Amino acid sequence: MRTLTRLCLALVCLFSISFAEAGEELTVLIIDGQNNHNWKSTTPVLKAALESSGRFVVDVATTPPAKAGPDAWNAFRPSLADYDVILSNYNGEAWPDEVNAALEKYVRQGGGLALVHAANNAFPEWDAWNEMIGLGWRGANYGDRVTLADNGTIVRASKGRGPGAGHGRQHPFQVMIRQPEHPIMKGLPVKWMHTQDELYHGQRGPAKNMTVLSSAYAAPETGGTGAHEPMSWVIPYGEGRVFVTLLGHVMGNQMPAMECVGFQTILARGCEWAGSGAVTLGVPSNFPTADKTQTGTPRYTTKGVTAVANVNTATHMPLQYKMKRLDGADANLADYRGKVVLIVNTASQCGLTPQYEGLQKLHDKFAADGLAVLGFPANEFGKQEPGTDTEISDFCTKNYGVTFDMFSKVVVKGEGQCDLYEYLTSEKTNPGFAGDITWNFEKFLVGRDGKVIARFSPRVTPGDPTLLTKLKVALAAN
Repeated sequence: MRTLTRLCLALVCLFSISFAEAGEELTVLIIDGQNNHNWKSTTPVLKAALESSGRFVVDVATTPPAKAGPDAWNAFRPSLADYDVILSNYNGEAWPDEVNAALEKYVRQGGGLALVHAANNAFPEWDAWNEMIGLGWRGANYGDRVTLADNGTIVRASKGRGPGAGHGRQHPFQVMIRQPEHPIMKGLPVKWMHTQDELYHGQRGPAKNMTVLSSAYAAPETGGTGAHEPMSWVIPYGEGRVFVTLLGHVMGNQMPAMECVGFQTILARGCEWAGSGAVTLGVPSNFPTADKTQTGTPRYTTKGVTAVANVNTATHMPLQYKMKRLDGADANLADYRGKVVLIVNTASQCGLTPQYEGLQKLHDKFAADGLAVLGFPANEFGKQEPGTDTEISDFCTKNYGVTFDMFSKVVVKGEGQCDLYEYLTSEKTNPGFAGDITWNFEKFLVGRDGKVIARFSPRVTPGDPTLLTKLKVALAAN
């Protein structure tokens, strides 16, 4: 208990070094009450870690204990809308449906949600919760597993492939930042040593729209998987923002992981981003280095200068835009993240129009492996796509049996260019493959991590060996 007391006192005593200029204080509600970890010890530490930064005012809502009766649960109705961020330190029985619906609405309408360590163990049967958090402590047959290649590329394994959730023995380990320009991570060392903790592996879930901010290598010699496992990530949910960190294990009243300056900094910055979309907290002067851990209280001696990260654009990738399908239905390209995507601007009256046949063959052969072919009709070249969306749909179905996803006609070049093609052709956003669209049936290949990995000229057919080789390599990263 003395460790807990010293840590809380140190954090509160350093409140005086906080930054009044960082902006209006954000309000945080910690929800606890049940957990397979000692929530009675960890909640005070989490609260003090946030408040000592000077950026937060923190309240706590405690659920009824395990096996409480209906009357106790009927009285648990936290006023979520009163807070900027909900921080879950909970892992226990299901909440009442009314509370679940309130949290879903709160986040969907712009509220912030943050989770620490075992909080991602909770609620395996709550679909919206699993979509919000991306990955949870689940069995191998639950959903997708996400790891990272050495170069940071996202590697997905479908349910049933690879291990389910677990961890090796506790030990200090190095954390690697994978998105150094994200506001939560901006300015921090690319590699830093974390104190003794559980290194979670094999997390499973829908993993939709995830941006993995950091990872750690789960070494086989410590009981790990031999893979780079995600440690922190963010997910947009409606208009809201979700931040998850797997760091922060506690053993009784001993909590070296929460004493880590790195953990406390990530927690505070993650909550600030979830609650406001921006980070003003600077880099502590005593932040861990690549080879040395650091415990104590973060010394936020400089103000952060990180920019706002809008939930729809923070990924800096093409699959962030909302479009219309040929039938007029709304479509969110973010739904294709995790797949390999081939983006093609099409036309019905072009000498290259027979490429529809090859695109359909790609769809037929590789869709089950994770390929999505997306067609975007455009009329900029020779006015060779003059028809309405209905006429285009009828043409594609009648002449080529097209079943891959086709979208409403767009402008791919010049005045009125749609956001997607502005991104794809801009040197600023897509420097490796920028440049104006030259003709119908130009192709962009997007990897499972949402990044553009290749561009092919119009005369490169869907069956071209170069295209097929790159496509197969991208599909193999699953």
